[in-house]
Amino acid sequence: MNWRNDLPSHPLSSGERVLVLEAEPGSERREALAGWLERARGGQALFSQQLDCDFSQGGVWAGVAELLGALLPRIRAVAPALLVSHDTELTAILPQLRETTRPRHQSLVELSADQELFQLHALRRADRLVHGAIELLAGFRAADTARGPWVLVCEHFDRAGDLARRFFRELVRRRGEHLDLTLLVAVDPGMGDATCTELSGAGRVSGVRLSLAPQAQAPMSAEVQRANAHAARELEHRVQGKPDAVEASLASLIQLWEQSTEPENAPRWRTEGLRLCVRQGYYEDALRYGEPLVLALDALCDREPKARWDILGKFCACLSITGRGERAARLLEEEVVAKSDDPALLARAFQTLAVYHLRYLPRRDVRAAEQCVQRAAEAVSRLAPSTDEARTLSIVNNNALALVRLHEGRPDEALRICQASLVILDEHFGPQGRPLQRAALMLRLAELFLFMGAHDEALAHYSAAIAIDPSQSEYYGLRGVAAFKAGRFVEAEADFRQALALSPPHAEIGVNLGQCYRAMERAEDALRVYSFALELEPRNVLALVGRAQVHELLGQPERACADYDAVLLLKPDDAPVLANRAVLHYEAGRLHASVADLDRAISLASDTPEFYQNRAVVLSDLGRRAEALADLSAYLRLRPDAEDRAEVEAKLAALLDAPGQ
Repeated sequence: MNWRNDLPSHPLSSGERVLVLEAEPGSERREALAGWLERARGGQALFSQQLDCDFSQGGVWAGVAELLGALLPRIRAVAPALLVSHDTELTAILPQLRETTRPRHQSLVELSADQELFQLHALRRADRLVHGAIELLAGFRAADTARGPWVLVCEHFDRAGDLARRFFRELVRRRGEHLDLTLLVAVDPGMGDATCTELSGAGRVSGVRLSLAPQAQAPMSAEVQRANAHAARELEHRVQGKPDAVEASLASLIQLWEQSTEPENAPRWRTEGLRLCVRQGYYEDALRYGEPLVLALDALCDREPKARWDILGKFCACLSITGRGERAARLLEEEVVAKSDDPALLARAFQTLAVYHLRYLPRRDVRAAEQCVQRAAEAVSRLAPSTDEARTLSIVNNNALALVRLHEGRPDEALRICQASLVILDEHFGPQGRPLQRAALMLRLAELFLFMGAHDEALAHYSAAIAIDPSQSEYYGLRGVAAFKAGRFVEAEADFRQALALSPPHAEIGVNLGQCYRAMERAEDALRVYSFALELEPRNVLALVGRAQVHELLGQPERACADYDAVLLLKPDDAPVLANRAVLHYEAGRLHASVADLDRAISLASDTPEFYQNRAVVLSDLGRRAEALADLSAYLRLRPDAEDRAEVEAKLAALLDAPGQ
């Protein structure tokens, strides 16, 4: 990266999409950014905006919310239908809109009270909101008759949350050219190189380093701190009893209290930030709220088990979901198992640890998971058995034990355990009680039936979960996969399409729908949805392989080869893809390239008979008959009952009889 020492004087003429400015924060940097933006406006920019992306100032969607808020009046005037089709994304990013707009599709995860929340959003749900907001802007630009470049200045980009950074990165990558967008991001000293690397996949990045004098931060006076405490109280009073207003004001509440005479009031709102992020599936950003709380856990919770779990349970869930299972397990051991004797708290900790041993730790340990389930059961036995808490924890423990039995290869016993949990639900909470817990149990039963090959029963239980929560996109996706595995492609297609209709753009469902269309021999439809998935996730290997195979079906070998090339950049050791590309090289007359791919494929999967058979064909064409003979012999050795054995033996005889052998 070559760094310049001045901002370009004509920000719209270079054709660059991303400019990273590294400089000391403060008034001089703000003036430089304002001057650059003013020159952009003078250069006939259609839309220009300076945005503050600082998480501490604006929360999870800092910068993004400001951008959408600025454009909202124009979108409402030009393309009001977009406000309906993108209501999920808009109300997530701008919670104040919920006063007048309710999303058309809300699942029970959004609507259930905290004590009834037995499921969390999928990890990629937040990505869908990002892509949905980008689709909103693209749709607005297509509908708007005014034309001209867009220029955005993102101040404090290095202090932005995970989702905000992802939004601007994906906006440039997916729609930078369509919007004729130039993005200037300002970061603190030392953050320039990392930011350039982060944004390099979005478009061409240039860097500028300005030598600005550090701006001394004067200590905050007691008078200002008292004023902040007063402002915090007033804000609390205004948002009291208004959950959407609380969410919109959360960053201000935390900052005001932290910079006041009463900073001990800030953790309450940090806890609320953690809670909201977990509910909404913003797991990376939730960690920013939770980290200071966990560091001060003993002081904040003292001997309050519920308060401890409210923080630690949510924080560890975010750690495990985002691939930090080892730290999550260590925290539970150190902060609950080692410090608490509360039976409910211990039960939850051991149940969670059991799942970690099966799903989130580097090495699966079924025995350790079973021991955790046993210790959780011991803790539950110390509770009064007739309480809702004891019954709920018993059901959760049963689910964990069923997972253990499944991993032990005992699905029948896992099924019996889950059915016993269903009896507890029916007897103590009624057929309509605990809907999310019931839906989760239906999903586990469906998973078990699917594992056992009982497709009809699996589909019936997925349908039962859908009946409980008909707006949950994930359920339709899961039932679609089960229908696909059962060969019921029309039903699978309907479920995948419904999953897409209930959710902002969803790459995984797009891939599954592509697989379905390919099985139905609807190549053009498969090509369309694979390409849709790859626009969202260019590194999605399954979509690349699927699209390559569709290109082959459509007689487009060079496009297929390009997709296989992309897969092998991501997974150089994918033997089937190497073999597939080898066939394309052979058909194009690139025999040496074909042999090279097959050599590599065989080195990776030496027990795959077809690889030897294919290489024998290429080697024979190259005149390397002895090697071709060896490969055909290897094919027959690996597949002694091959249907084409007579044909292969005839080829062997022909090679042996050929001149020069």
